[in-house]
Amino acid sequence: MAIRAFLLLLILFSSFYSSFSLYEDQVGLVDWHQQYIGKVKNAVFQTQKAGRKRVVVSTEENVIASLDLCHGEIFWRHAFGDNDTIDAIDISMGKRTSLLRLCFIIFFSYYEKIDNWDLLILLRVVVLLEKIWERCYYPIISILRAWNLPDGQMVWDSFLRGSKPSRSLLSTPKNLKADKDNVILVYGNGYLHSLSSIDGDFLWTKDLSHEGFDNFCIDIQHLINPEGSDTMYAIGVGGLAQFEAYIINVRNGELLKHSSMAFPGGFSGDMSLVASDKAVVLDSSGSILVSISFTEGEIKFQQVDIANLLQHISGSAVLLASKLAGMVAVKIGKSLSFIKVTNEGKLEAVDTVSRVEAVSDSLPFSEGQSAFGLIQHDGSKIHLTIKTDNDWKSHLLEEDFEVDQHRGLVHKVFINNYI
Repeated sequence: MAIRAFLLLLILFSSFYSSFSLYEDQVGLVDWHQQYIGKVKNAVFQTQKAGRKRVVVSTEENVIASLDLCHGEIFWRHAFGDNDTIDAIDISMGKRTSLLRLCFIIFFSYYEKIDNWDLLILLRVVVLLEKIWERCYYPIISILRAWNLPDGQMVWDSFLRGSKPSRSLLSTPKNLKADKDNVILVYGNGYLHSLSSIDGDFLWTKDLSHEGFDNFCIDIQHLINPEGSDTMYAIGVGGLAQFEAYIINVRNGELLKHSSMAFPGGFSGDMSLVASDKAVVLDSSGSILVSISFTEGEIKFQQVDIANLLQHISGSAVLLASKLAGMVAVKIGKSLSFIKVTNEGKLEAVDTVSRVEAVSDSLPFSEGQSAFGLIQHDGSKIHLTIKTDNDWKSHLLEEDFEVDQHRGLVHKVFINNYI
């Protein structure tokens, strides 16, 4: 796929919670900035050929906003209450040839293409207080809400009840459909749900809260649907040392296989997903990296002492949350080390970079290739690099630009490309 431009978006400065954007052919110049949305947590892009190019963001101030990528203006904005935490956002795009009235209502601004619809999916969690049989209890209820992307009008919402508090996960597989509708996968409160993106109706629900080993509380951390597959993985940790993997039929929610294996050293922190069948996590001491393979539910651990892998660096290790293709980023002090995970699950040091403040997720840009961005600080100078995952020595983009120090430090960076 040819690339016309890389968009480096949302270099966020913690002092003023501003969002900045710049383009590959204008590196060194800030194209626009937006300071009226708050400190951005997540960003999703809409950059297809048809329609306006925009980015939708959620912030720590519980705001979602749709921004114009060209000028940074706010198309629409919604602010929620202090207790209405936004856990995840995504965009679902699809085509529906029936129920034209419903599609017209959803996308009444697209008069010429009423069979096309785009939805922004918002997942947030609220707590309800109920009194039953003179007892008060606090069931956790997640709300999955869909908004019309062009104008921000709400289309539907669905309540996702469950039995146990858990993290919330949202997945919108591009090639997974049910009766021509895109499918949304949501995990929350111990349950995995599949919903139709056209109206929010439940297609199936699977209770994973009682599937744990020896009644351990299962912390599901990733939902994985390999492209072209009718199965999906839900992986997580039970207790402090038990890796759990579920293989589920995405068409009907049937549990096909549940695998579980204990790691003697225990786990700490979240797992980093590096492939559709591999993850990496720190052990309980924080001194050992553990590679976990779970192909077809067959679990295999491989471990390496960080001191042996990175002999010139010492200190407490932190596994970054950035999703890199085939790699993980480990921060020790002011240095960031990139560790490659081979097809066999072995861990190999690639490089160590100093003064790194932010790393983006990997972005596929052509068949078999992906890239990611990293930001380094040097006083008021910010160094921006776009690197490929499979050729560490080459750079797709490398540039410096100046930003006043009073604005603060870089908080996050997101990258996108478009034709």
